[in-house]
Amino acid sequence: MFKKALLAAMVTLTITAPALANPEYIQSPMPDWYQEGFTRGHLNIPLMMKQGFSRLEAIEIQNQMKDLLEAMPEYMALEHEGLSTDLFSNRDTLVRKALAQAISQVRDKKQNESQFQTIPLKQGDFYVAFDFDETLMVHWYESGQKGPKYYDINGLTLDYILRPKLLSPDYISLTPGWEKAFTDLVAIPGCKGIIVFTAKEDASAHAIIDRMRVGKTPLRQFVKGIFTRNHLVRDSKSVKPSKDLRIIDESLEHVILIDDNATRVFPEQFRNLREFPKYNADAYLKAKHDQPDPKVRSYFERLLPTVVDEIREAAAYSRKHGISFVEAYFPYSMEAANELIMLQRQGYSLNEATQLLREKPEWFEPRFFIPNPPKKAS
Repeated sequence: MFKKALLAAMVTLTITAPALANPEYIQSPMPDWYQEGFTRGHLNIPLMMKQGFSRLEAIEIQNQMKDLLEAMPEYMALEHEGLSTDLFSNRDTLVRKALAQAISQVRDKKQNESQFQTIPLKQGDFYVAFDFDETLMVHWYESGQKGPKYYDINGLTLDYILRPKLLSPDYISLTPGWEKAFTDLVAIPGCKGIIVFTAKEDASAHAIIDRMRVGKTPLRQFVKGIFTRNHLVRDSKSVKPSKDLRIIDESLEHVILIDDNATRVFPEQFRNLREFPKYNADAYLKAKHDQPDPKVRSYFERLLPTVVDEIREAAAYSRKHGISFVEAYFPYSMEAANELIMLQRQGYSLNEATQLLREKPEWFEPRFFIPNPPKKAS
């Protein structure tokens, strides 16, 4: 009865749009067994690109379509009850109107919530994208309840997870040294800027971003782009809605992602992923305030400086040897992690192993060879 009443209410809702959008752009929802709470409303990005949209346009259209729907209380009532699936499975008129309006906003009115603008990139140019949760900050931790010494920002828009239903605290702890890391990174020759790319719920992510500053500069003005949950995309290979770095660089030679969660990245982009150890705010704050422990403090305080040093070294190597930044960064990537450990276990120093991975990548990436079938005897 509840579902029918809500669906009936949806019929009365209107969205200003020129026409109904192509229903083939709308992907079917994930199956019922997949319980993550934001798997509806994804678009078929490859199909949209065949129709003339750029990847950035297509994913920004998806973001704005989802924003339009999420601004409607009646739609969110369905979503919170897990009843919005039918709207996408049936490519409902409401969804197609929201999609049409989003297309108009992005393509005709040039609205771009992400702020990111593509520019020509030269060899050695690069962007650094950062995840939020457990990489740059922690929202879901306990010790912030103790008071101001145990959080960096409070009074925030609460983050939510629909399935299971969870609501975050209103405070966060930022990973030590994040501000210096950002200023150091943009000073590296070849760095074209920093991107925030998070799976965090949009309102919560933007509320945090609006409270962060690099020196006196608001973070929103400091970074080159902000991608949030509604920018995640699905394809046939991804385990869950994922961050597609081709939004930033179609060639994937000029962008890396610093992220603690490899399941949010397409497997073919693991060479662009620097898997980051999770920032454990409770452990760090305990060592800082309650039971002083220099080892624990040092470990967490050196996480981001270590990554900055890697990026600085890779950028210098890229310039010196005339290869792309991502090629130079390969030894630090998730794709090379097993090989790096094995080389060190075999007696190579870290520097020797790093050099070998760059000079002899063919050792570690065997080609799939199919022999010619034997000729039949005549």
